[in-house]
Amino acid sequence: MLKTATMCLRPVVDDDYPFLFQIRNDLENLHLWSVRRHALLDLESFAIEFERDMQSDKHVFLIIEKHGQPIGFVFSYSPQFIDQYCCVTIYLIPQKRLVGMGPLALGMFLCYLFETFNFYKIYCDVYSYNTISVNTLKRFRAELEGAFREHRFYSGKRHDLLRFAIYSDQQESIRSHIERILRRK
Repeated sequence: MLKTATMCLRPVVDDDYPFLFQIRNDLENLHLWSVRRHALLDLESFAIEFERDMQSDKHVFLIIEKHGQPIGFVFSYSPQFIDQYCCVTIYLIPQKRLVGMGPLALGMFLCYLFETFNFYKIYCDVYSYNTISVNTLKRFRAELEGAFREHRFYSGKRHDLLRFAIYSDQQESIRSHIERILRRK
């Protein structure tokens, strides 16, 4: 289930690079989804970085589209097929947050990963200052499996890195949450 009446998750195409480059260089929001803290000079540098990332540890990278317009992305990384887990990151442009798009896209992606790759669990690492993402994961009944205390220095303070896990036996709960979101729209 990677498509609804108004949203779809689709593979990246070359035409998406300017959109992704803009997000990558948005230093006001970069701290929400990346460990990087610097801007890139040009689209060519971004393309090189993106391809290198895809070859190193990115697993599945999809664009989140609403009504045909890109509004963010979601990707899995560091897949461990023997131990049956991976990690996931999601990002939405600021004007599409807090309206149900993030939980919907995340839920769709989690179900896809569980069904396609037979993962036992999927990790989501979130910095403690990202309360929107923390609350979304709690609504999905994600379990807090660990906290790396004072892991990140941001905005003059130290913040914890929280590691949540969502298990494959939670798929029905995730699907129910997706259905509730879709009924509201």
